[in-house]
Amino acid sequence: VKLVMGAYPRRGLTLLVDTGLAELVLPELPALARERDEHHPHKDVYEHTQTVLEQAIDQEQERFGGPDQVSR
Repeated sequence: VKLVMGAYPRRGLTLLVDTGLAELVLPELPALARERDEHHPHKDVYEHTQTVLEQAIDQEQERFGGPDQVSR
């Protein structure tokens, strides 16, 4: 929760995946990189998920007045 609610969660999640630690504590995260979007097969679901996370963060202040765990 602390990682996702931090100021730069993408950095932390990327570090977990790149070091292999995500396989131990959050195996569904690196598994997303092996998935393909059926509508956009050139994109992997991992990158898409990271982008959506950043977009949710961008909208938090005006929608929720600050960080929101559910939207992230």
